[in-house]
Amino acid sequence: MVVIPSGEIRFPPGLDWNWAITTLVHDSAELSTDDAVANGNANHLLLISSSSSSSTSDSDMEAATSDVLLADVQSDDAPSLAELSTSSNNSLEDLGPRNQSRKLTFLNGLALVVSLQIGSGIFSAPSQVSQHVSAPGVGIIVWVLGGVLVWTGVASFIELGLTITQNGGAQEYLRYCYGDLMGFLFTWTWVAISKPSSMAVISTVFANHFCHIFVHPRTVISPWLIKLVAIIGIGAITAVNCAGAKTGVKAANVFFVLKLTAVFSVALFGIGASLLGYGEGMRIGGHRWFDGDYVEAVGLWTQIGNTVTALFGALYCYGGWEAIGFVVGDMEDARRDLRRVLNCALVIVIIAFTSMNTALYLILSIVVIRKEYTPVVEFGRYLFGFGGSLLYSLVIAMSAMGALNANVFATAILCVTASRRGYFPRIFANMHYARGTSESDYYRRVLRNWPAMIRNVIIGFATMTSTLRLERNVPM
Repeated sequence: MVVIPSGEIRFPPGLDWNWAITTLVHDSAELSTDDAVANGNANHLLLISSSSSSSTSDSDMEAATSDVLLADVQSDDAPSLAELSTSSNNSLEDLGPRNQSRKLTFLNGLALVVSLQIGSGIFSAPSQVSQHVSAPGVGIIVWVLGGVLVWTGVASFIELGLTITQNGGAQEYLRYCYGDLMGFLFTWTWVAISKPSSMAVISTVFANHFCHIFVHPRTVISPWLIKLVAIIGIGAITAVNCAGAKTGVKAANVFFVLKLTAVFSVALFGIGASLLGYGEGMRIGGHRWFDGDYVEAVGLWTQIGNTVTALFGALYCYGGWEAIGFVVGDMEDARRDLRRVLNCALVIVIIAFTSMNTALYLILSIVVIRKEYTPVVEFGRYLFGFGGSLLYSLVIAMSAMGALNANVFATAILCVTASRRGYFPRIFANMHYARGTSESDYYRRVLRNWPAMIRNVIIGFATMTSTLRLERNVPM
C-alpha cells in the first residue's frame, strides 16, 4: 500500500513510478470512499492508482495525478503514517484479501460452537463417566461441574477474543504473546496432527452408526467398509464447504437444529416415560441417587480418583468451543456477539448434557449404561423397540457429521489465516499470484521443471476451482 500526504507528491528525475494501491485498513475494518467522506475531514490522503511519469514537468505531474483519488478518512484513534507503514506486521488484512462475503451472525456463531460441542462424544461418554462414578447422582454432578470448569476457560478466551479480533484464535494469541515461533508451532500441530486425528475419529463414529442402520445392531461390520464410508463422509462435508463461502455456515445452522432436537428428545422422552412409570433406573424424587452400592466399596482416595477420571470424560464432550476464535474476524460484530455466543452456547450445552444424562439414568440402570458403548441407542430400543435403536443410530451419525462440518469449516479458515502470516504456503490464501494476471501463467512458471502430466493436472485443478476460490471466497 502506498499512502502519501496531500501536497507531498515528488517524482525523482529520470525515474518511472507505478503506484499500486489496494485498501486503507484501520482496526480490521475496510472503509469505502463514501463512508470515509461521510465521516468528515481528518487526514487528507492520496491513493494513487496505476499512474506513471517519465519526467518532472508540470504537465507530466498533472497527468500523473489524473487518477488520484482524494479520500477523507476519520477515526477517533486514526494511526499515523508511521504506524500505517508498519501495520503489515500486525494486521492480517494487510497480508491478503479479506472474504467480505463471509460474515457470521450471532446465530451462525452459536450454531458453530454448539455443533462442535454436541458431536459424537456425548452419545458414548455417559458410559465412560458411569464406569467411574459410584452412583447416578455423582454422575450428574460430574456433568455440571465439567460445564462450570469449561466456562472458566471460555471466560479467558472471551477476553482474548475481544482484545485480538482477528481470525486465527490461539494462533494469534500465542503469536501476540510469545512471537511467531509459538504461533507457527501451534498451527502446524493443530492442522497436521490434532484436527486430522479428531476428524478421523468423528468420521469413523459416523460410519459405524450409519452402517448399523442397514444391518442388525449385533452384526459385525467389516473395518474396511467402515473406513470407506468414513472417507465418503469426509468427502461429502468437504464438497458442501466447497460449494461457496457460506454453505458451511448454512450447514452448521441445519445441524445445530438437528443436534438440539436429538439431545432434548432423549431428555423429554426419558423424563416423560419415567413420570408414566416406565424405566429400570432411578425414580424422580427417589432417595437412592447417591447410594454407593452400585460398585464394589473402595477407599475415599480411590473414589476421588475415579470421579476425576469421570470428569475428564465430561470435559472431553464440552470441548470444541475454542474453534470460534478461528473465525472471530469474520463475525459481523465480534465485540458484541463473541461473549453472547460463548455464554449462550455453554448454557445450552450444560442444560442439554445434564438433562440427557438424567433421562438415561431414569430409563436405564447404571449397570446397563456402563456396559453399552452408546447408551442412547439402547435407550431408543427400550422405549421404541428396534425402530428406536435405528432412529438414534441415525441421530448419532448425523450429529457426527455436524461436528465434522464445523471442524472442516473452522480449520479451513485457520489455514487461510496461517497462510497470510506466512506459516503455510501463500497459495492457501489465494495470494500466490498478483490479481489481474493469469493464474495459469503463474503455475506454468513455477512448475516449468515438473513433469508435464503433473503440471497439467495442477493447472487443470486450479482452472476448475478458480471461480470458487476467487469469486466465492472458498479457501484452498
